[in-house]
Amino acid sequence: MARPRILRLLTGILLAAAVVLAVAGLASRPRRLRELEQAGRQASDLLEQTRELLDRHPDFPFPEARGSLAAYEGLPPRRLGKDLAAIRRLHEELERSAMSLATGRQPDGQGWSDILLYKTFSPNGFRDLYEAQSPRLTEEAPLVTGMAEADQRIASLAQARGYRLRAQADPALLADAGAGRLLQPPALRAFRGLQAEAAAQGLSLELVSGFRTVSRQRAIFLGALAERGRRRLGRSYTPDEIAAGTADEALEAILAESAPPGFSRHHTGYALDLNDPSTGRPFTEFGGSRAHGWLAADNYLAAKRFGFIPSYPPGAGAQGPDPEPWEFVWVGEAALTERGL
Repeated sequence: MARPRILRLLTGILLAAAVVLAVAGLASRPRRLRELEQAGRQASDLLEQTRELLDRHPDFPFPEARGSLAAYEGLPPRRLGKDLAAIRRLHEELERSAMSLATGRQPDGQGWSDILLYKTFSPNGFRDLYEAQSPRLTEEAPLVTGMAEADQRIASLAQARGYRLRAQADPALLADAGAGRLLQPPALRAFRGLQAEAAAQGLSLELVSGFRTVSRQRAIFLGALAERGRRRLGRSYTPDEIAAGTADEALEAILAESAPPGFSRHHTGYALDLNDPSTGRPFTEFGGSRAHGWLAADNYLAAKRFGFIPSYPPGAGAQGPDPEPWEFVWVGEAALTERGL
């Protein structure tokens, strides 16, 4: 009689234990699902960052990473959560490889990921980006000499070099940068930020020139033309000589350095000339300064952080003047981080 009671007691204990285990399992299941869903969201974010990195740099040769992205496409979050560790490794390895490819060096951990945040541009890429982002253009070239044939000759030579007509900003809408210099308000705010960052790096930046009117550009251009004429002829070129092509050599030399009126990016209020005052040298020698080296490093990363790009970078074709390392133009940070040109 004692044995059946013992068996019933043991059976009851086992059943109770099974119920407890089952209840515990049911209680822990929602927690595991929540953890998987959270891991899935993290994995999705990493995959999106990886996708954006590859989209910003379509020239990077990473077929395995692109293949992995394709394999994860459309999977539910819980499934992605199970592969979180592998997805994190994929993203980190891609960042390291992309950094080395973009800069030719190993990442140093000091802000290097910003290089991958901003798109990398070739010299022509900078030129094309500006043209895509530039303010409205004017259709009619302003007067230079006052003679239609001579002015058309100047415009034709300018356009052959890559100059394009620019609309002049309304000076009343521009911001005062001091010393009589004007800039578009967002360009001035960005320059102040860039200037402060340069100071934090122990460097000096000063604004040499900003907005320029068509009439001021005309005076600069005609002054250069008159000087060329005096050197060659002992007098200025006449409009008839310009129209006939006699002054082409002088005009080409001037166009390598200066825009005709109506063709300068300074008309927009977004272009600015910079210098490093600590060197004691003219702004035309800015390219040899430490400040310029800092701006130009890593595909102009320091400039891009504040929405600036080189206005006329070395290596670009048909952009107007010869390269001008002192001139930068504001296009906005969004144009440099979003997928685009």
